Amino acid sequence: MIKMSKILSRGLLAVLLTAALQAQAAVYYVATDGSDSADGSQASPFATIGQGISALASGDTLIVRDGIYEGKANFIRNLPSGSPGNYTTVKAENPLEVRIRETGELNYVEEMIELEGSYMRADGFIIDLKNSATPPFIVKLGGDHLKLTRSIIKRGGELDPYGGLVNVDGSYNLVEDVAGVGVCRYCFFTGGPSDDDQYNIFRRVVGRFDYANSDQPKATFATYGNNSGHNVHSSLYQNVIALDGNAVPIGNEKKYGGFYNPKNAKDVHYYGSMVLNEGTHHAGMFVQEQQGEGTIVEHTVVWDLHGNNGADGIRENGGGGQAFRNLTIGGDIPDDFVSQIDGSSPSNSIIGGNPASLVDGGGQGATILYRYGKSGTLWGEAGYDQLTDEPLWPWPYEDKIKEVFAEPHQPPSGYAPSSNETVRGFTVAKDRFDQPMTLTRYIWQYLGEPVPADMYTAPAAPTGLTATLN
Repeated sequence: MIKMSKILSRGLLAVLLTAALQAQAAVYYVATDGSDSADGSQASPFATIGQGISALASGDTLIVRDGIYEGKANFIRNLPSGSPGNYTTVKAENPLEVRIRETGELNYVEEMIELEGSYMRADGFIIDLKNSATPPFIVKLGGDHLKLTRSIIKRGGELDPYGGLVNVDGSYNLVEDVAGVGVCRYCFFTGGPSDDDQYNIFRRVVGRFDYANSDQPKATFATYGNNSGHNVHSSLYQNVIALDGNAVPIGNEKKYGGFYNPKNAKDVHYYGSMVLNEGTHHAGMFVQEQQGEGTIVEHTVVWDLHGNNGADGIRENGGGGQAFRNLTIGGDIPDDFVSQIDGSSPSNSIIGGNPASLVDGGGQGATILYRYGKSGTLWGEAGYDQLTDEPLWPWPYEDKIKEVFAEPHQPPSGYAPSSNETVRGFTVAKDRFDQPMTLTRYIWQYLGEPVPADMYTAPAAPTGLTATLN
């Protein structure tokens, strides 16, 4: 009885301590019509995000009102660490109605979002960089228990040959409801040849690879294994999509895939994900290389690849502990639909079928109707690895993603491809039924599946077409 009382007392103390910390946390505001000599209150906001961050203590929140914020004074950097249940947060008042823009040159360590520490969150921003080769990545999560949510990352112009959009450099971090587009070597990246990055989650992320200048291997999403062992492990991709990317024929090392796990990456798992209309020279998903092991790919689609006559749907080069289940692989695949996976086809899969489907085909192929992972959860938290009952479609924030992906940006001289048509794929104005094109309609129609009639409230279909074909 005494022992149980002590346990209960400790639990109560933890609850009371968390409540006390939250009660002490302050909220500050930034607005385009504010002043950095103000007090940052709701009635008297700061003018720059940097000034707002300088006022933050551990666990505080900075709310940024709608508008465009130019230059380094508005980068999200130098936040104080928060604590469990009490994150230090910088967020847009309305998701994706705040754009942080930089058009000048930055140095190697001037990321536009840099979360270095623990228990921090950046939420709701469009990050827009043009004409600066550095920093290698414009968003960096460099610690633990960090969250980048409801954001769009766009990069145009010059690029460090080893860079891209988002670098998750740490452990127990989350990238959720994020989209990225532009110039890359690796657009979304975790790990590295001497790193120990572990237990990171990419959830509901869309990436489009536009152009590059690097003669190194390239991909839209990459978990890069440590050169000397399995220190980079446990990356989780839930409802992650690589689509409409260009093949980028530069040098001997071309684009390896929509997803690529170089070196010794261990326990990289994919659930409810897609590679669609992707330019690649090796595979839609090159998921296991050298001494990598423990790959799982489940309820995932690879459909239509272009750029090289030798590209496979899925490729892995040995290792062990892998599992491939309920896949849909088809359309235009230049070489093998499945290559080097224990010499056999993945179980319960549709290989080479046409058309594909996102709905259940009697237990065969991929079913991608619901969200994987409880929103906001990190690795190990309740529901982080579970299939939920929340519909995945329509895709969250798809109108804003389409708007940003369609914005023009052309490659510099010497980059490949030499031109970039940003209005392609899901960013065109109308679908074939004269309905507004959305990411959801594009994917469902591309795979031969009509969008359910109740998914959108839409005007009547053109004469001769049923209302379900929208």
